[in-house]
Amino acid sequence: MASSSAAAAPRRRAGSPAPSLTGPADDVHPVLRRTTAPPAALDLLAKARTGLDEAAVLHEPNERYATAHLAALRTAAAVLAARGRPETNKR
Repeated sequence: MASSSAAAAPRRRAGSPAPSLTGPADDVHPVLRRTTAPPAALDLLAKARTGLDEAAVLHEPNERYATAHLAALRTAAAVLAARGRPETNKR
C-alpha cells in the first residue's frame, strides 16, 4: 500500500515568495472586462433568480426540478449573452 504522502501535492519551497492575495500577479495576462453586463443578460439573470425562488417553494419534486433546471438554463444563456461572440469566419 502506498503511503498517504505519495499523493500529496508538492510543497512550496521555503525560499520562494508566497503569492500575493492583495495585488495583481506579474505573470497573469490582463483581461478586458465590461463595466456592466448587457441588458439581455441582466434580464435573464433576473428571470433565473425568480425561477429559483419559485422552485424553492414548490411541493412536487418534478415541478421543483424542472423549474430549477429552467433557471439554470437561463443562467447559462445569460453567460452566453454577456461573453459570447459571433463567429467571424464564413462557412
